[in-house]
Amino acid sequence: MFLFNCNRLGLYYSINALITIMSQDNLATLYCKKTGEHVVTRKNKKKLANAPKLTLKKYSKKLKKRVVFTETKKMFKKK
Repeated sequence: MFLFNCNRLGLYYSINALITIMSQDNLATLYCKKTGEHVVTRKNKKKLANAPKLTLKKYSKKLKKRVVFTETKKMFKKK
């Protein structure tokens, strides 16, 4: 288990604990049609309230270059 210091108080959290601490409201799933990869990232709901789907260029591990990822509502399951 990996432990690391998160704040000034000297509290140590494991990686699993941090995943549960993050707010689920701000998370957005990005999906790449070319590779079938999905990435979870944070989204500012206040600034992007009326915006259409979020599109970002992210690094694809399969293609080893930057590719466009678009926002989806849910995670795609592997077949």
